[in-house]
Amino acid sequence: MDRFSWLEFGDSGVPSRTRSEEGAPEPHGGTFLARAERLFLEGQYEPALREFSRAVAEQRDLFDAWAGQVRCHLAMEELPQARVWANKALELFPSAPRVLSVAGLVAACQGQGEEALRFSDQALELSRGLVPPALWLERAECLLRSGRRDAASDCLDMVRNLSGGDPDFHQRIGLALLGAGAVEQAWLEFQAALERRPDRAWLWYLSARAARALQQEDRARFALERALALDPALEEARRERNTLQRSSRAGWLARLLGRQLR
Repeated sequence: MDRFSWLEFGDSGVPSRTRSEEGAPEPHGGTFLARAERLFLEGQYEPALREFSRAVAEQRDLFDAWAGQVRCHLAMEELPQARVWANKALELFPSAPRVLSVAGLVAACQGQGEEALRFSDQALELSRGLVPPALWLERAECLLRSGRRDAASDCLDMVRNLSGGDPDFHQRIGLALLGAGAVEQAWLEFQAALERRPDRAWLWYLSARAARALQQEDRARFALERALALDPALEEARRERNTLQRSSRAGWLARLLGRQLR
């Protein structure tokens, strides 16, 4: 089945409101949004996308849900689909800061750095000083993609301050830094998140990726074992562990042969 088959469009071009078998409305959009955010942070991007879509179906002006749909597509490296949803949101809500901000991130992913910052500037201006941490994070991501790490660092400080050390934002910051190649900083963010979210398998997996990039194989191995203990079905962690094991065996064999050839 096509994974977009749950979407039903009316004349407005947005998903139609769903109803239960008894004819009563489904739970409020915020319920779907909260579920989607949890799934997204657990790395379950396709299920998260479905829940973000349901949130929009229930409450069309739920801007975080529109942004969530875009971010799911970006996480799955589906840039054309992300652009479609960003454009649709802009068409419907051209003055919504959250929509403008995520549209800027899409532009940054397309290599359009100046356009990305124009979107971000508009989002910050329209927020009238009440800027949520998500907007600063997306501005930082735009700057990181342009190689402007110092400016991005200032934005990330704003995220940390405004979020009050929220571990979910530490995870999001870590992922942005990991994507920009700032691996050591990313690992520190993941560790900060794990202090309060030690039960999140996906977070252990992200920590392992950062540790492996830093050539800290023991830390990577430990993190992967924790991830798989929490979620034995986490295929990404299993593949990473297998790769690490093969790498370790190859390194051991190379060292053995090197000694024999001396």
